[in-house]
Formats: sequence, C-alpha cells, structure tokens
Amino acid sequence: MSLITNRSVLARYVVCQCGKRGYEQKQFAKAARQSLGGHGLHVYRCPVSGAWHVGHQRTGITRDYYRQRAA
Repeated sequence: MSLITNRSVLARYVVCQCGKRGYEQKQFAKAARQSLGGHGLHVYRCPVSGAWHVGHQRTGITRDYYRQRAA
C-alpha cells in the first residue's frame, strides 16, 4: 500500500448518491479516517451506491442488524 498524503486523501472523495462524501476505494476511506483523527470513526460501505464512507457507528447496532436489513 502506498503512502497517501492528507491533501491527496481529501481530494479523492466523490459526492455519493446519498449526499454524503464517498470514497471509491476502502483504502482511501481508511486514509481519510486517519487524517480526521480516527478516534470513534469507522469505514463502512454505502447501501445506496456502494461507495465507502467514514462516520460514527451508531450505538447498539451490530452486524446482525445490518444483515437482517439486507435480507
């Protein structure tokens, strides 16, 4: 994995169909999370477009919740 500078990380986002900042690759979202401080943030895939987002995880929601929603 190559080193990505903060400037290039922030420039690699796209506006997602859901209106949020999205990243085309998971590694770009992870690098953006790191440049934003990383504490309490996680990388997740958008259910609308498939882009990657960085955000806070909602309290009490587990992987099972998302699996049930997808089914």
